Parts: sequence; C-alpha cells; structure tokens
Amino acid sequence: MARRRDTGRGVTTGGLADAVVFLVFVAVGAAYVIWSKLSGLPPAAVTMVPVSIMLVYAAVVVFIRSLRLAEDQSGDNLYYMGFLFTLTSLAVSLWQFDAGGPPEDIVRNFGIAIGSTIAGIALRIFMNQLRRDPHDVERGARYELADASRRVRRELDATVVELNQFRRATQQIAEESWSDVRAQIETTSARILGAVEAVTERSTAPIEAAGRASGESLGAMSRTVLASLKETADALAGESAALARRAEASVEAASERMTASLEAAAARLSRESQHLSGQTAALSASIEALSRSLRDVAVPEGATAVPAAVEIAAAVREIGAALERHGQRLDALVAALPPAVETAAPVAEEIAPGEEPPPPAPRTREGA
Repeated sequence: MARRRDTGRGVTTGGLADAVVFLVFVAVGAAYVIWSKLSGLPPAAVTMVPVSIMLVYAAVVVFIRSLRLAEDQSGDNLYYMGFLFTLTSLAVSLWQFDAGGPPEDIVRNFGIAIGSTIAGIALRIFMNQLRRDPHDVERGARYELADASRRVRRELDATVVELNQFRRATQQIAEESWSDVRAQIETTSARILGAVEAVTERSTAPIEAAGRASGESLGAMSRTVLASLKETADALAGESAALARRAEASVEAASERMTASLEAAAARLSRESQHLSGQTAALSASIEALSRSLRDVAVPEGATAVPAAVEIAAAVREIGAALERHGQRLDALVAALPPAVETAAPVAEEIAPGEEPPPPAPRTREGA
C-alpha cells in the first residue's frame, strides 16, 4: 500500500506497518480477554488490561513518528479495537453460558464486555478533538500565504527601489565617464591634428621642390623631344619629296619607254600585217589561177577527173580560207593595240618608287 505523509506534521495514512501494529495489539488484547475469561480473573482485571492496551496503542500512533497516523484514523482504529475486544468478551461469555447459571453472571459479563467499547468511543472522541479542521488549516494557509505575499511584495518594492537607485547611479556614472572620454578624445584629436598639420607642412616643401624639378625636367625633355621630332619630320619630308621626284621621273621614263616600245611594236606589227596581207593576196591569186587552170584542163569524154587534182583544189581552197581568217585576226589585233597602250600608261605611273621598269621584250620577226 502507498503511504501519504504530511511533511509539516509527519503524519502517515495507510501502509503495511500500521496494519501490522494494529493487528498485533488486537491479537494481544483478544488473547488476554480469552485467557482472563477462562482463568476466572476478577472483572476489574479483565476490563482494565484491554483498556490499557488501547491506551498504549494510542500513545504509539501519536508519539512514534514512523507509525504516526492522522487523528481521525487513529480514533477509528481505537474504536474498532475496543469493539473487537467487546465482541471477543461476549463470544467467550456466550461460549461459557449455561442454562442453569444465574442471570447475574450474564449481566456482569456483558458489563465487562461493554467497558472496552466505551473506552474505544472515548478515545475516538479524544482523537477527533485533537484533529485539526481542514477549513481551519485552509484558512491558516490562506493567512500565511497572504502574509508571505505581502512580504514578497514589500521585498519586490524594495528591490525595485534599489534597482532604480542603481540605474540612476549607473546612468550618472556613465554620463560622467562619457564626458571624460569625450574630453580626452577631443584633446587627443587636437594633438593628432596638430601633429598631422606639422608633418604636412614639413613634407610640403620637399614635395613642391621635387615637383618643380620634375616639371623643369619634363619641360626640357619635352622641348628636346619636340626638336628631335621636328628635325625628323623635316628629314622625312625632304626624303619623301626626293623619293616622290625620283618615283615620278622613273614612272615618266618607264611610261615613255613602254609607250615607245608599244608604238614600235604596233608599227612593226602593222607592217608585218600589211606584208602578210600582200603575200596572202598574191597567194590567193596564185591559187585562183591554179584553180582556173585546173578547171580549164580538158577531160576526155567518158573519163573521170583525177582524184589528186580534186584534192589539190580542195586543199588550195582551205589554205586560202585559213589565210583570210589569219589576216582578219591580225587586223583585229592591230585595231586593239592603241587602247591597250592607253590603258597601260596609268598603270605604269602607279609603279612604286625605286622600282626599275621591266626591260622591253626582245623583238622577233615572224615569217609567213
């Protein structure tokens, strides 16, 4: 069984130990009642010993901390213990009852038995008087809680006041510290600015001198470079002019030579063409005469023309046609030569300076 303990008063309810103690006291008291009845002890001895056992049990459950019970449970145990002693005494009396016995014995035994019940009821009432009312306990707890809450409230108020004082003191100290720090920062900043200005003033003079020296050096260098560039430009201009003159002279000479060569070739080609035309005409006349002669040759009747003569005539005609075509091509070439000379003249003028004109082509005379 579980045990419930009141930490304030050390009260326990239920448990195996409490039940065992209760049964031990009941067994001892019942055994004594049975023994005293059977032994014929006087009524006072039979009644007082069970009552004494009940008192001892009451002392045990009240003063022994490990066996302490609540007041209502202790009163119930004492009441039931006295009632059990009464029932035990009545049972023994009924067991000893004899029909022939006097009625006074029955009444006396009943009075002895009822004595333990009366003692149990009295002890139960006494224990209930000792029991504290739960409402009283609750009321007392409420009073204690209210008092404790008031004390806690006072402590909290005092704590809040102290915290406010601490906050004000801390804020004041922080403001004073910040003022001191700001003053120190301003002083340090002023010293640093003064030192920087002094260093700047000391560094400005060498920097300005170096700048002036650099400017003078750069000016002299730029003037030298400009003079060199001017001389180079003049030299390049002279060289370019001379080179242009040489190129122009070379181009003119090459153009003149090419024109003369082309004109001479054209004249020679014209003469050759005329000569070839004359020869072609003479050859054509000869061929025509030969053809007429061949046609005039009498062929006997019944005879056929000589195949060789026919073939010769055909070959002569083919040669004449070929010579005519050759003459036409020569005439077309002579007609196209002057435009070619005009087209070649600008090309000769664009020849790069310093390049020598190509040598004229060697003249070769072609026979018919």
